[in-house]
Amino acid sequence: MPKSGLFRAVGLITMVGAFSVMEACDDPSGVRELNGVSASARNQEVVVSNNSASPVFEMVIGRNAETRVDWLPCVDAVACPPIKPGESRVHPYGKLLLDPGEKEVVVHLWRAVPDASGIPHAEFFGPLILPLR
Repeated sequence: MPKSGLFRAVGLITMVGAFSVMEACDDPSGVRELNGVSASARNQEVVVSNNSASPVFEMVIGRNAETRVDWLPCVDAVACPPIKPGESRVHPYGKLLLDPGEKEVVVHLWRAVPDASGIPHAEFFGPLILPLR
């Protein structure tokens, strides 16, 4: 029996959806990437690498610990130096704010963007959530 156009369309949409889900996953090594910035958690440390064209500010915190911390993003390159393009920053687990039994960390990412008056403010471009390994 020939398949209807609707049946073929549903099959195509399902296949495209499956590929989209596969594309959104992290790679087998656990590296997550967003807008040219990648992060991974292994060997008792979180490594954030900036492969984008501009400096990136970041904060790494335990996912559970984050619920009890009130923080503000810093855009002062002297007080809280950003990760320059092509560079990485290593965060040992022992120096991170982690609750007991923490299973994931959140890597908050932002750039300093000047407003109309030229004063820089934080422009968030997303968090990356990493399982602790």
